Amino acid sequence: MESLQHLIAFAQSNQIFSGVAAAGGFASAVYWLREIPARILGMMVWGCSTELDIANDSEAFEPFLMWLAAHGGAWHARCLKLSTDGYRLADDQDGQSYWTVAPGIGSHLVWYRGRACWVTRWINERGDSRNLRVRETIRLRMLGFSRRPLTRLIEEVKRAAQRPGKLSVAVWSSGYWETVRTCDPRGFETIVLGDGIKERLAEDLAWFRSSREWYRHRGLPWRRGYLFAGPPGTGKTSLALALAGRFEMPVYALNLGSIATDDILIEAIGAVPAGAILLIEDIDTARVSTTRAVEDEQKRERAPAGLVTLGALLNVLDGAISRDGRVVVMTSNHVDRLDPALVRPGRVDLRIEFPLAGAVEIATIYGRFFEGRRLDVPLGMSLAPAEVQAICLQYAGDPEAAARRLLPGGVRIVEAEAVA
Repeated sequence: MESLQHLIAFAQSNQIFSGVAAAGGFASAVYWLREIPARILGMMVWGCSTELDIANDSEAFEPFLMWLAAHGGAWHARCLKLSTDGYRLADDQDGQSYWTVAPGIGSHLVWYRGRACWVTRWINERGDSRNLRVRETIRLRMLGFSRRPLTRLIEEVKRAAQRPGKLSVAVWSSGYWETVRTCDPRGFETIVLGDGIKERLAEDLAWFRSSREWYRHRGLPWRRGYLFAGPPGTGKTSLALALAGRFEMPVYALNLGSIATDDILIEAIGAVPAGAILLIEDIDTARVSTTRAVEDEQKRERAPAGLVTLGALLNVLDGAISRDGRVVVMTSNHVDRLDPALVRPGRVDLRIEFPLAGAVEIATIYGRFFEGRRLDVPLGMSLAPAEVQAICLQYAGDPEAAARRLLPGGVRIVEAEAVA
């Protein structure tokens, strides 16, 4: 107490100390008084506006960027960003790169239906270091007490992004699903498969999409799994994409070889929305999908092993964390290499074998390339459909040369009857 009393007495008797203390107090008071108008203005803006944040790990991020680019005459910005990739609302059928200009990093003023909207775009410097993609956020603030204008804007962007009649394909890259292609879907009738394979699959998927209540009443998870098995080039991936186009379902293509850990695998598959097709191509090439006997042999040989486990893959496909309403399509060239638990009933509801194209299928593909001509293919001949298409495409202007390549040793081309 004596020390404190001596310190107070010293402060009262020392004019320099008293002056410094008074100046400091005055400066602090001025600083806080200066902040009052800004705080009041901030509270008024907060109470009279609606705010929306969109991060680039959301599938809505790219469509909102495209919306900003499409409304170039409605925003005033001096900092711009040029993009030549990412989500494209325009068709890519011209085969050319689609360039877009949108407001860059910073704050910008946008007019939407006569209403002022502030757009702020920034990069999160504290993003997740595990991912290579930059963490970025767009914030929209619209004046007004009602949320309806902002809700209307969201619905407008959503409708533009959905693009009815278009097929969108997304891939998992650096911790996000990124749409890499938006195009016209392949006609389902252009897929040439024998024995009614594609018709059977289309009927099954149509039934599944309309049977949610049927599953619920029986206590079953509303999910569907398909396994497309067959030699390379038999149309497995083509059928999956054509099926997605027919039912207007987005495709999420996952490469298991690019997944490093179970957590990333769970995050990737868990982010696939309901009503989409999860496409896992050549699943037999992923070490995680091989049989346990092969896995044990690899361990004995000390082969490099990934951190993704078979248990995690099984769990995300048909476990407690699997999402309802999703369709999984797995393709494989060697089904015998897959673990039985991966292809058991329940995870694979329908297994479709893709054979090589026979005489009828070869003639059908040839006829699609060269209308008015029919190729007489001997019975017992078989080729991969992709090989037949490649030959016909190579000799698109010479049907005789294409026939000679398809049927070495004997060619017979006849004029087909005219089709009305």
